[in-house]
Amino acid sequence: MYCSKCGKKVDDNAKFCWSCGQKLPGSAAGQAGKIPNTIKQESPPVYGEPVTTGTQSKEPEKKDSPSSGRKLIVIIIIAAAIAVAALIAFRFWNAGGEETDLSGMAEDPVMDSVEEEETDEVDLSEVDIDAVTDTYAQFTGILTESTDTYAVILEGAYTIYAYNDADEPVVMDDVNQIILIETGDADLAGYVGEEVTVGGYLEIADQDMTMVLQSFEAPEIEEAEPEESVLEEDTSLHSYQIVIADCTWAEAVQQAQEMGGYLVRINSQEEYDAIIALLEAGDYAKYHFYLGGRRDSDGTDYYWVDEDNFFVGECLNDSASWAQSAWYSGEPSYADGENGEIVENAMNLFCVGGTWYLNDSSMDLISNYPDYLTGKVGYIVEIE
Repeated sequence: MYCSKCGKKVDDNAKFCWSCGQKLPGSAAGQAGKIPNTIKQESPPVYGEPVTTGTQSKEPEKKDSPSSGRKLIVIIIIAAAIAVAALIAFRFWNAGGEETDLSGMAEDPVMDSVEEEETDEVDLSEVDIDAVTDTYAQFTGILTESTDTYAVILEGAYTIYAYNDADEPVVMDDVNQIILIETGDADLAGYVGEEVTVGGYLEIADQDMTMVLQSFEAPEIEEAEPEESVLEEDTSLHSYQIVIADCTWAEAVQQAQEMGGYLVRINSQEEYDAIIALLEAGDYAKYHFYLGGRRDSDGTDYYWVDEDNFFVGECLNDSASWAQSAWYSGEPSYADGENGEIVENAMNLFCVGGTWYLNDSSMDLISNYPDYLTGKVGYIVEIE
């Protein structure tokens, strides 16, 4: 017989068309399209079994129609697509600000993890300084200096909440120093070793707590006075040795100490006269002799110095000093040369017109006056 839907030949006893899935009448007898059993017909192939021929086909086993399976799959896919589209539309609409009751929805593990991260907050009760909320902070400590920066050593250790160099807020424990990475116009050199107060913006960089300095407070440092040696002024006469050598003032200081003495310090008119007599006894009028006196580069007062190059005694160019009358006219002048390019920080003794005078001079006479003074420089060593 034939299928009334698709016209395909089917087995007389089949209940469904194997081609289109159409349900067939329950009995083949007396139905339209009946084919006499005397006529051989080919049975339709059943999936998974060989095709057989004969006058009477065996009733095939009931099989699910392939087209029915395909329809079921299509329905499942369409239903899944509708569900996904509905979820997307729901979330898009909810993002617009509408409140939605999520109590009946299944838990979203991704959303749960985000909520957990957002609630992982720092316990600020255990933080000494919160430099995330307010990056400005202030500390008091001892100022120290390293190779290329300054640091403030704190009295205790602090727990500080601050941004690191990845711009992430983190907690740093046991902070006992603050590195000053930028100091602006602040001149900190004179305050090393002093207790200071610094204020600025904190950030963690290379595992150090750093600060860009914004404020600086320190005790007022009085202008340093010339340092005096513990030695008392010595007015007694000692032994003296005259040395001729083309050297600098610093080299003369060193060589005098190696000889067991020091560059001469003349502390009275009597001692000055004794040294002048020693020079006049020899042929020394053409020489310039370094003495053990100097001034600071930014000062105008001359003093004798001790073995450590510290000032000792009275100011030698003061009107009250015994030495005031021993200076050459117009000296000390502090500089020489056409444009004052030769700085004169040292003291020396020289002879003009048969008279010896105190004078201020360059600390390197040979370099400054090579044509005039080469072979004519020396120093006087005092030995107690």
